[in-house]
Amino acid sequence: MKDRDNVQQRMTEIMELIDGSIQLTDDREELIMLACAMLQRTVELLDDTIGQQGRDTILKGSLSE
Repeated sequence: MKDRDNVQQRMTEIMELIDGSIQLTDDREELIMLACAMLQRTVELLDDTIGQQGRDTILKGSLSE
């Protein structure tokens, strides 16, 4: 259970960083630019860690929710 608590705590910390970046945007255009940049980096990170097939599985799963 300790590992799960650590993962949840770390996810909270990471989300706070992302939320801070969102708050730094001044308008809708910057918010869309940030979203696109985050999506691009997400694709790169997933490809590098779990490969294209794993990335496709995660992204397709998130689109169906």
